[in-house]
Amino acid sequence: KDNIPELRDYEPLVFPFSPTIEELNLTITTIEKEEPYSGKPKKGKLNYERENRKSKQLGDRGEEIVKSFEIDRLLKAGKSKLAKKVDRVSLVSDSLGYDVLSFNQDGTEKHIEVKATQAKAGPANFFLTINELKTAKEEGEIYYIYIVYEILTPNPKIWIVKNPFSPENPKVKIEPVNFRVKINTEKL
Repeated sequence: KDNIPELRDYEPLVFPFSPTIEELNLTITTIEKEEPYSGKPKKGKLNYERENRKSKQLGDRGEEIVKSFEIDRLLKAGKSKLAKKVDRVSLVSDSLGYDVLSFNQDGTEKHIEVKATQAKAGPANFFLTINELKTAKEEGEIYYIYIVYEILTPNPKIWIVKNPFSPENPKVKIEPVNFRVKINTEKL
């Protein structure tokens, strides 16, 4: 494998076995200097397949960490019946607009979209699908974004963000970077 560099792209990421998860207390602040999306490609050839594989592994790990965190939170609150219902719904369907179904202590649902990064805690910059944004706007108070920082370390950190899209938050900047294009055709 070491003699064939192309195979290194297929090696799975290595995650710590039993991470100690820490909850962060952060707040959203105003973006001082807004940098518009330049649309300029990075230098060199980007290996999209490798990047997608890596993103999928990080995302899956983030979802598992959040599921574990939510189960633990409910068990500590004496809500074992609710803890048993916590589910990683992204494994069943991508159409729901969130990744993990959890619950508040009063039994109301929490719909959690998970974003994972190797970066240290700080400014968040992530992609959100139109379906995730639409779901967030429709679901209001039950929608959350959990950002898992330092995902590759033994001590990942979770920032719990109550729905920053409903009502709209002027401190949160959203800009489209992809477009779906539909073109109808007919024979001449």
